[in-house]
Amino acid sequence: MSQTRTAGRARSILVPVDFSTVSGDALLFAAQLAQRSSLSLIVLHVVHEDVNGPVVYPRRNEREQVLPIDDIARNMLENFMIDMREQDPDSAVLANAGTMVVSGLPATRIPEIASLTDAALIVMGSNDRSRLSRLFSGSVSEKVIRTSHVPVTIVNFNNSSREHGSPEVPRMDGAEPFQVRTEPG
Repeated sequence: MSQTRTAGRARSILVPVDFSTVSGDALLFAAQLAQRSSLSLIVLHVVHEDVNGPVVYPRRNEREQVLPIDDIARNMLENFMIDMREQDPDSAVLANAGTMVVSGLPATRIPEIASLTDAALIVMGSNDRSRLSRLFSGSVSEKVIRTSHVPVTIVNFNNSSREHGSPEVPRMDGAEPFQVRTEPG
């Protein structure tokens, strides 16, 4: 799981994904950032049980009915990466991105994997739930920000709730710009 450290320098960006559109957009943003900074990408999916109920991984056929949940998640990550590479076929960084599937709670496993892989940065997508919702249940991204020793960039896609001072980053595909917030690790 861990990569060899080179002269104490982090060489990758860790991008946790949950197969949503938001995490796909965060991955595309991270690929642009990695390209500009000569870093590689590690795309991570954490198989977990949600506190609000079990996580459902759709099985696409009869054969997957008998596969362990980790294998289904690996297949879903592979298909997700195929889709993402089709969205940006010219991205060498995306084409060469490493992938990982681990089990556990995302809020604790993401910072742990960032440390194990010597990541320079974590890039996560966020739906920017309401502040009241975050107050009662918290969000994975907020928990990662609080516990990570690596800087965390939150890419927000809710255009109606931009935070003052957050930069907008134009997308290569001409879609709405990203809103980015980076927290120190």
